[in-house]
Amino acid sequence: MNTRYIILYLSVFVAFLTNNSCNSKEKSVDPLAQNLSFAGENRPELEKVLTHYRQQPEDSLKLQAAIALISNMEWHHYFAGEWMDQFDQIFTISAHKSEAELKNMKDSILAVIGERNSNNIKKVYDAHVMSAEYLIQNIDQAFDAWQRAPGSENIDFETFCNFILPYKVLNERTENWRSALQARYGKILSDPIRGASADEVLCAMNDELAIWFRYTDQVEDYPGRISFSNMMQGQRGNCSDMSALAIYAGRALGIPVAMDFVPQWGNHQLGHVWNTLIINDKESIPFLGAEGNPGAYAAIQEGEAKPAKVYRRTLLPQEDSFAAQARAIGISEEDMPGILINPRLQDVTSLYTTVADITIQVNKKRKKALFLCLFRRGDWSAIAGSVINKEGLAHFKNVGRDIIYMPMFYKDGKYEPAGNPFILNFDGSVREIQSAENQTQTIKVNRKYPLKYSRVLWSFGNHLTGAQIEGSDSPDFKNAVVLKTIEDALPDFGVIEAGGIQYRDRIDYNTLWRELYIENANTYRYVRLRVKDDQLMRLGDLAFFEKEDQTSLGGQPLGSVTNPDWAFDGVDGYSIIYDESSLNQWVGLDLGAPKRIEKIRYLISNDRNQIQPGNTYQLFYWDSEWKSLGVKKSKGLLLEFDNVPADALLWLHCTDCEQWEERPFTYENGQQIWW
Repeated sequence: MNTRYIILYLSVFVAFLTNNSCNSKEKSVDPLAQNLSFAGENRPELEKVLTHYRQQPEDSLKLQAAIALISNMEWHHYFAGEWMDQFDQIFTISAHKSEAELKNMKDSILAVIGERNSNNIKKVYDAHVMSAEYLIQNIDQAFDAWQRAPGSENIDFETFCNFILPYKVLNERTENWRSALQARYGKILSDPIRGASADEVLCAMNDELAIWFRYTDQVEDYPGRISFSNMMQGQRGNCSDMSALAIYAGRALGIPVAMDFVPQWGNHQLGHVWNTLIINDKESIPFLGAEGNPGAYAAIQEGEAKPAKVYRRTLLPQEDSFAAQARAIGISEEDMPGILINPRLQDVTSLYTTVADITIQVNKKRKKALFLCLFRRGDWSAIAGSVINKEGLAHFKNVGRDIIYMPMFYKDGKYEPAGNPFILNFDGSVREIQSAENQTQTIKVNRKYPLKYSRVLWSFGNHLTGAQIEGSDSPDFKNAVVLKTIEDALPDFGVIEAGGIQYRDRIDYNTLWRELYIENANTYRYVRLRVKDDQLMRLGDLAFFEKEDQTSLGGQPLGSVTNPDWAFDGVDGYSIIYDESSLNQWVGLDLGAPKRIEKIRYLISNDRNQIQPGNTYQLFYWDSEWKSLGVKKSKGLLLEFDNVPADALLWLHCTDCEQWEERPFTYENGQQIWW
């Protein structure tokens, strides 16, 4: 037995047993015995693993690893059945398809096999089918990789159990991924430069992943998550799949890689999943498989999204998790919302954002737990829980700042308000939101969701990259001359440049104007912006200038698209947004006479969350529930509502919009302040 293993075993085995004993107290039963019983007819296979490692004293640490896997196996499952077999055909043909082609293939397959249901798919628990051969191979390969990994002397046994040993990441089908990825990436370890440290290994591995694996949202609704073989074959997946692939590759090389995630951002209703390289208990380096390398992935800290809570998935139960504490006092899973039923989540919020601790006095008796909730599509969703102590106090540690929270009780699948919503300010102070119904105001609103730079960049701005500014003496632009090519329509962005992370929801659309200077000295009567043939037409506004200090040139709007005049109606006007690509899409001006163009200014399309003429909107305010303040059909780009309670939390809901994104706001100094 390796001497290092002996030292590690003696130093950390007590801590390991403590983790398992916590789990034992929660369930009032030994977790190993419970899962052996849960395995049913497959129990002999799991017992073979334990027997195998009891034979030799030098395998004592591997025995503890086997106990860790089996003791925490009851959560693990995957989905199988005829429907899955037929749907999985998509991964055999998706690798080199566009998103549009992938969507069409998915729709075609679903048209044949129909929607999934309880009759055509089934949940298969790992404990019921796991073979001894597979578990033994996984454990042996994990230990071998651990011993060979750079920096292995700093990886203790608990870290190994949580972030190298597990045979799966989420609820995907179990497969032997270690052998395949060892063969693919093992040579990196022998490289004197790339194999010198764990982060260098991951960078080299991730550079290769980024060449062939791409993001898609077409598998968001896949039952469970994509298996390793389907990811390798289909070369597509969402953020969870990208993270899982990097975890597989890292752990195959003995490097502790974890999955961190935000169940829901504090300022919009989506979440996110990424990776982190574990350095020690207090230090880790975030990255994302096939997208951002360790040391170069700052999207979490510097992006527009605010993390209220960040969790890390572990194999071993976490004693300080809400689920562990709740079970210890008899709270059932039915009374724990969402992800909070899982005791294998480590709170790592403080590693990613500025946090504060909150204590809330609970007035109702006989309530056992309180939950912090975020706004989610007109409702509330819990992201943290606290057991209420004998003094009626609920303590929440490490809560993200500059976010609005709602304290709520939860019972039998239903939420009940436990007080007023409150804002945890950036400076750590708390501001309770309570409407003053005896004081009303008139408000003017122009959006139902804050402007997000990243959304404008990816959904609109990137479609102008590569577009060309052209001049011609003919209205049909025959023999057009390229005056300028837009090399980068909208630079990548971090909120640090916008004034700091407290300004994540304060970006003004008017700041997105960009300028380009033209060096061509010739004159042209007709000028235009033409997007590339494979791009969509997405343009807010466009202006042409003869001189630096002059006002923009006027003329007759022209174009191959409907309403080319929208490109010249001003910053608060309409955007040209076409979702179908075609050849030769353009918009321009007949200047009336030849002019020399020295400069252009352009504005990326506004998103679809601004007030849209013809759509119907309903305004609500919060008073123990969402109460309506009226319904209006918009005739322009602005809506006005009277008799709105002062100091209220408001929510504007569109009943017939394509975009479902909506956020609550307060109305302060004549402006919508988003939360």
